[in-house]
Amino acid sequence: MTGLVYLGFVLLMVIAVYQIFVSIVIWRAEEFEQIQRAFQLGLIWLIPIFGALGCHLFLRSQRNIIHDKDNGFVQQEPDVEVGFDDVKP
Repeated sequence: MTGLVYLGFVLLMVIAVYQIFVSIVIWRAEEFEQIQRAFQLGLIWLIPIFGALGCHLFLRSQRNIIHDKDNGFVQQEPDVEVGFDDVKP
């Protein structure tokens, strides 16, 4: 029984650390206004696991839209063929 209690305690600590982490990330997020951040922090702590996970995923999706990376690739035209003969030493 003590092993089960220990496992429960560790699980609660992992959840609490994750929620604290997400709270800090949301609080520092410049993408949202103060009222939005306050609402999301309330959601994180009122709905323990799912609130934190939902807010974290939502913030990550917003950051992916804003910071869409340009890898610098140039679209190759369909009629151009590139082979080993084109490479110069």
